[in-house]
Amino acid sequence: MAVIRRLSNRIFVTGLYYVAKDAGIEAKIPERCPRAESDATCRITKFSTRKRTCGMGYPLWICICSNHNYHFTVYPPGWIPFARNPIVHLTPDGKPIEIVHSDSDSEEASPWSFTMFKSVIAAAAGRLWPEEKQLGVTGSPLPVNYHGVARTQKRGIKFFMKTFGLSQKSHHKWREKVCDLLGIEMAMLQNSREKMNARSRGPPLWQVRGGQGKEILDSLTASAKTGNKLLELMQHA
Repeated sequence: MAVIRRLSNRIFVTGLYYVAKDAGIEAKIPERCPRAESDATCRITKFSTRKRTCGMGYPLWICICSNHNYHFTVYPPGWIPFARNPIVHLTPDGKPIEIVHSDSDSEEASPWSFTMFKSVIAAAAGRLWPEEKQLGVTGSPLPVNYHGVARTQKRGIKFFMKTFGLSQKSHHKWREKVCDLLGIEMAMLQNSREKMNARSRGPPLWQVRGGQGKEILDSLTASAKTGNKLLELMQHA
């Protein structure tokens, strides 16, 4: 079922994708477009597809509502417009993806290492991305380190801290909202916030923040429901 969502001032549509008879990935046509009023009728058809050079790995569907003369893109579950990584790692039809890895401490063993919070998971593993993006091997469309660079990673960690109310300037009321929405214990957030903003002679601060962030993420279920709740937080963070 397609859902009309909002992120900041942007309205977008999330819908399920499925494998078609020709082995391609197709979207389920939504029943309503973002311009529809409560009692309005939409007549929506597929208009075209939009290829992605990064992201989900398959073309997105662009639909048109002839009743409202409106074009819009259908994003798969867990994704938001212009994102290189999803909020939550899900299948095209919105189901959780089981991660099987022999090394439980590996980055790839966490479902969050495939999301926009992957910078946190990498930091928890003690890996700081390089200062400059490395060149790819001959004939490869991707660089060796396609995750990004150190400043991108640190910016991602700060984004995580802001979303979960862990920065020094975050208000207690915001942490209460995070706890109520995600079912996280307030004691965990308060303890993590103290450690993430305290200097010590131990591991570097980025690694401490990564470890505390991973602990919080591991307490969440990587599901479409969790993705919707995280999106709600991002709307106001």
